[in-house]
This record gives sequence, C-alpha cells and structure tokens, in this order.
Amino acid sequence: MPGDVIQGMLENCYFLAVLSSMAIVPDQIRSCISTKHVNQAGIYQLNFYVNGRRTSILIDDYLPVWKGTLKLAFAQSNQNEVWVCLLEKGWAKLHGSYNATRGGTPAFAANHL
Repeated sequence: MPGDVIQGMLENCYFLAVLSSMAIVPDQIRSCISTKHVNQAGIYQLNFYVNGRRTSILIDDYLPVWKGTLKLAFAQSNQNEVWVCLLEKGWAKLHGSYNATRGGTPAFAANHL
C-alpha cells in the first residue's frame, strides 16, 4: 500500500515517493522483486533498469539498524513487510552505498524502476 512506506534517517524521499506511487499497483512492486519468498540463504534478486536495460541486483537480508537495537535505521514498512527495506538496499547497492542515494529526483528513480 502507498501509505506503508516510512522514511528512515536517509535523505532519499525521492526514491521512497516512487515506491509509494508504484505500490498503488502492487504488481509493479512485485515485478521489481524476483525472489518471491523468504529463503534460508537470505538472498534476494531485485530488478532495476540501467540505461533502459533490466539489471538484476543480488542482496542479502542484513539490514542496517541503530546501534544496540534491532530498530531499522533506514526505510521500512509500517506493516512489517520487507519489500521497502529490500528495494532501498538494492537501490543503495546499485549506486555503491546508502550515502550515494541521498538526494535525487523522482524522475531519476522512476527511470530505474
């Protein structure tokens, strides 16, 4: 659902706005995530578009948390779903780091999704 996306401490609201708008049609989000089920290996395949070509990104399910807690440091879903966290992590991997995704435009993010 569009209202499920909660921004964390990272300044990437442009990316999260695109995720929220895509969530209106859940199949759009599903098309970005090739791995459909939680798996023991904790590996997920995500799909982005780079220069118009579909590009797969593999990520693990280790997510940044606040020191000394289990509270997620970055974006999350208010329904305790992992799709927001996984797509944000994939976006960070695509760009080299979480920090590299700070600031941007929704058009830039939408072209990749």
